[in-house]
Amino acid sequence: MSQDASPPPPKAANPSARRVLALDLGEVRVGVAVSDPLGITAQPVETIAFTGDKALARRIAELCARWDVAEVLVGHPVGSDGRGTERAALAERFAKRLEPTIRRRVRLVDERFSTAEAERNLIAADLSREERRACIDQEAARIFLQSELDRRRIVADAP
Repeated sequence: MSQDASPPPPKAANPSARRVLALDLGEVRVGVAVSDPLGITAQPVETIAFTGDKALARRIAELCARWDVAEVLVGHPVGSDGRGTERAALAERFAKRLEPTIRRRVRLVDERFSTAEAERNLIAADLSREERRACIDQEAARIFLQSELDRRRIVADAP
């Protein structure tokens, strides 16, 4: 989806409920996903062409206002061994700079294997290579956001 193609957010049934936004940072594109107001499901929103940190932060601020976002999750691409990578360090720096700009809580979330899972999902959906390239980043963001929402529910339901 382009940034102009984002569907309007539905009205929250519970006015105090707020959404979570997820970012799958890439060198060329940034995938965006958002939760429903109750934090149960994640939906892909758009793919932003990366043109620099400031422009990206402005667009994220716009999305936060539009979707009434309380928290932003930035995908943290650690290695399969759990150690930091060069891309993980970039995500850490971006998250640290983003928080004061958007005035919302920003957290790093493990995104290991989300792009591989997104690719499998999109192939299973019989999308062409071009179609997959257009939406893989937002699907990866949706996957790690849904995983985090599920984790939070499990923790909240634990005795």
